[in-house]
Amino acid sequence: MSRIISLSNFKLIKARGHGYVTITDKYTGNCVHHVVCNYVAEHNFTQKVLENAQKNGAYFFTEDLNQAMNHFPNMRKCQKCFKS
Repeated sequence: MSRIISLSNFKLIKARGHGYVTITDKYTGNCVHHVVCNYVAEHNFTQKVLENAQKNGAYFFTEDLNQAMNHFPNMRKCQKCFKS
C-alpha cells in the first residue's frame, strides 16, 4: 500500500486502470474504490491531499483488495464500483 501524494502519481495510477484506491476521511469514513471509479476524481484528490494537506484524510494505492480492506479500520467498499 502506498500513499498518493502528488497529482502526477494520481494521474498515472488512474491511467493504468487497475488496482484500488483507498480514501481515508475523518468525517465520512474510509472507503476503497476501483481506480476507474468516477468517485476517484482529480478535483477531490486535489482538495483533500494538496489543498488541505491531508488534514482530514488521504489517498492510498494498492493492487491487492484484501490489503485495501484490512489496512485501515472500518473500511467499506464503494457501493458504486462494488455493486453486488
